[in-house]
Amino acid sequence: MSVNNKQPSGSPLASPLCSAWVSVEDDLPPEGKYVLVHLTKDNWKDHEDTDGVCCKVAKLCKGISLEEREAMKRGEIPDPEESGWIAPNARWQKIKSRRSATIRAEDEHGNNKRPYKWLNFGTGDFWGQEVDYWMPIPSLPNAEVCHGANDQKGNGNECKQ
Repeated sequence: MSVNNKQPSGSPLASPLCSAWVSVEDDLPPEGKYVLVHLTKDNWKDHEDTDGVCCKVAKLCKGISLEEREAMKRGEIPDPEESGWIAPNARWQKIKSRRSATIRAEDEHGNNKRPYKWLNFGTGDFWGQEVDYWMPIPSLPNAEVCHGANDQKGNGNECKQ
């Protein structure tokens, strides 16, 4: 993994304390692992907020590129069969299709200019091009670890150091 320190001057990302930021042009995080991402758009911002603070917790979800889709159709790379459900005429039917014939939100297609998307921790997801930098979520020293309601260890109200 290479670290790109080309953050714009004046941005919180340009701080020496933020040298762990990685450009998506250089590397991507492991799929399915939550990381801190910097958005290229302002999804929510007060007029007093510093520029460049649009960060969220999200995880990478890989899709396929336009080139991979065409290579699947030509038989150059595997084109696995998938099953799913459709509701033509208001009646659900199970169907089978090839991956090259299936378009998912994480695929390079339509509004998504990259062969991946970012699943936001919470509501809403981001197209691939809406994130320019990411970094692993740092561990906090002496932080309390809280177990959520779905954690087998606790009832949702337990915290420990």
